[in-house]
Amino acid sequence: MANTKLAAEDIRPRLLSHGTLECKDLERSRRFYRDVLGLQAVKTGPISLWLKLGSDCFIVALALGEKAQPMPSVNWHWGLDVGSVAAVDAQYERLLRLKDEYGIGEIKQPSDMHGAYSFYFEDCDHNWWEIQYVPDGTYERIFSSAEDLEGRGIWATRPSKEGS
Repeated sequence: MANTKLAAEDIRPRLLSHGTLECKDLERSRRFYRDVLGLQAVKTGPISLWLKLGSDCFIVALALGEKAQPMPSVNWHWGLDVGSVAAVDAQYERLLRLKDEYGIGEIKQPSDMHGAYSFYFEDCDHNWWEIQYVPDGTYERIFSSAEDLEGRGIWATRPSKEGS
């Protein structure tokens, strides 16, 4: 078994900075990420686009044309948090209206899951996204423990439609 304390001391990361996703058409994807998701989208090269939303963490979108592979399921997704249950519902309705214009794929119904109220959808390149409302303090509560929380009810505070 790996010694995670030793590994953390050796690496000493400053922050979780970025991830990548694939796209077919950089300009089409840029329009979607900027206009629909509200992300800052900066073209950094002929096949790359950096996406950011108010933090040091960003996404690198790589235009691979027809070589771009779809994410196999919603288990591989990017999450965007909004401020309320009502905001999740509003974004769900908005994406339904914009579906054809932006080539949005499947849009799943909003529901309560894993301590959040959320829904998943596929962008025009078959990347999965989740728009969710998570009650304030949830992330801090998860990461403030020095131990794993499996089976300890970390999702006890669930958002409700009435509490929006």
